[in-house]
Amino acid sequence: MWQPNIKHLTPEQETLISNYQEKWYNLSLLTGAVDRHEATLAINAAYTAIGKPVPDIVFCDSPYGFFKILLNQLQQHIDSQLKSQLQPRVESQLISQLRQHLNTQLGKELQQELLYQLGRKLNIKRISRQLEEKLWQPLDTSMGTQLHRQLQNQLLYELDTSTVSQQRIRIGLQVLEQLGTELRLFMSPLYWSIYSSRFDFYISVLNCPHHQTTWEIFQSLVKHCSWMFPFENICFVCDRPTKLSFDTQHRLHREGQPAMEFADGFSLYSYHGVIIPEKYGTVNPNQWQAEWLLEEPNAELRRVLIEGIGYARICQDLEAQRLDSWQEYTLLKINNDIDIEPIFLLKMTCPSTNFVHIMRVPPDVESAREAIRWVNWDTDPEEFLVQT
Repeated sequence: MWQPNIKHLTPEQETLISNYQEKWYNLSLLTGAVDRHEATLAINAAYTAIGKPVPDIVFCDSPYGFFKILLNQLQQHIDSQLKSQLQPRVESQLISQLRQHLNTQLGKELQQELLYQLGRKLNIKRISRQLEEKLWQPLDTSMGTQLHRQLQNQLLYELDTSTVSQQRIRIGLQVLEQLGTELRLFMSPLYWSIYSSRFDFYISVLNCPHHQTTWEIFQSLVKHCSWMFPFENICFVCDRPTKLSFDTQHRLHREGQPAMEFADGFSLYSYHGVIIPEKYGTVNPNQWQAEWLLEEPNAELRRVLIEGIGYARICQDLEAQRLDSWQEYTLLKINNDIDIEPIFLLKMTCPSTNFVHIMRVPPDVESAREAIRWVNWDTDPEEFLVQT
């Protein structure tokens, strides 16, 4: 019988938390095509569980493949009206219909109803707040956000390099805007895996009573589906990426190659969790050019370039101005607006090895000694017994 109130975990239970988180996190990182038979069974069961008729299921190579299906359907309607004097009205009506259609999307309903059925039976309110916070992982939506941005970039590139009109660009971006929330959050594999690890721990470790059928459906969706876009009567399911790469902090990352790639060629280039355009992503960071900082208008991308290039090369290639010096320390300034704030740097040359170390300091420092104090927590350099 389940305890009336669970306030603490045993040491053995504590050690199992990370195991369950890792188990479901790894499932969200699977690559390759989904098993279409198993995915169909899982989706049909989920629709039935929330009282909806089973849908037609369309499988796509990637989220962009799903998006192109929607966009192509709209473009066919537009093409048939291109010669009409009512073209602006037709476009407005199509966008209005699109919004109405997308508002019927079942993503939130499917998620909320399944979670409600599980949570109601589990009676999570009996678990103390402290324990609940310990079991709950922060929701990381960065992968979904990056996917959404890359869809925007891909759309603009394909539309801009073809013979389509500005009208199609506007419509494509409006379609993407309507899908933004779902792409970032609701139906992403990582989102579902976070809930799964939590419920799995409640059920398997804490022996909480649960609705077995709903739990089986929930597990099937996570195990057999990747990104899903469920609508009334139709559900789009995307294959998993063919390649995924992360850094040691589990951020999407790969140098010189796509960090995420799908079978249809749709891909993401990412540097330590920040999406970067192909022109940077195909080049190894040790070959990035400091001059790119002068041309890049996006502040976030400039910060990525600064991190990848390093201040030492930036000082050399962009000819940093020498402002002041004290013993082996030199205060430098980059005389270009490559970041939101002016870039002031403290350069230190080790007397014994001649190794050069460069650190960024606040732009309001006025001397090398002041910069040294800032780096060393307000300790004056003359108080150093040994310089390092």
